[in-house]
Amino acid sequence: MHRAVALLRASTEHQDLDHQRRAALAWAAGQDPPVALSFREEPATSGAASARPVLDALLADARARRFDVLVVGALDRLGRDVVRVVTALDALHGAGVRVVSLREGLDFGGPMGRALAALLAAFAELERAAIRDRVRSGLRAARARGTRLGRPGLLWRDEELEEVRRLRREGVSIRRIAREERVRVFRRDGRAVAPSEAAIRAALRRAAG
Repeated sequence: MHRAVALLRASTEHQDLDHQRRAALAWAAGQDPPVALSFREEPATSGAASARPVLDALLADARARRFDVLVVGALDRLGRDVVRVVTALDALHGAGVRVVSLREGLDFGGPMGRALAALLAAFAELERAAIRDRVRSGLRAARARGTRLGRPGLLWRDEELEEVRRLRREGVSIRRIAREERVRVFRRDGRAVAPSEAAIRAALRRAAG
C-alpha cells in the first residue's frame, strides 16, 4: 500500500481547509491499489515570509522515505513562484516521491507530469536569468552613482539564506552544503555560484547579527 500525504495550506488566516481535505480524500478513494492518506496542515503566512517549517519537515520526511506520494490542492501550495515550485519538485523527485496536483489534474509520476516538470524547470531558469539581469542592472546603476562595491562579494537573498538555515536544522553540515552545491547565490558580476564553506559561515554570522 502506498503512503500518501496531503499538504493542506491556507492562503489566508480565514481560509477553510475542509475543501482541500475532501478533495484529497476523494482522490485517495479512487486509487487502485489503495493508499494510506495522512494530512499536514500549514497555517497562512505573509506573502514576504520565506520560512515554511511544515514544508521543511515534509521534505525531510520525504528524504527519509516516510511516504511515497504527496498530494497538493494546487501547485502554488508548494511555492509562491516557479523557482520555489521547481525547487520543491526537484527535492521530492530526488527523494522518490510522486507529486499529484489536484486542481491542475497533474500526476508528476506520469508522462504528462514529467513533461510539465521539464517545462517548469525551463521557466525557472528564465526566472533565474531575469534575477541575474536585475542584479547586473542594479550594480551598473550603483557604479554610475559612484557607489563603491566591495566585500561581501556574494549577494544573498532571503530565500537562499533560509534554505541554508533549513538544511542546517536538518543536520546537513556546512561542508556538505558547499560540496554538493545545495544553494546558489549571485556574485557581484551577476553570475550564479555555489558559495564556499567560508562564505556560508560568514553569511550565517551576519544574519545572526
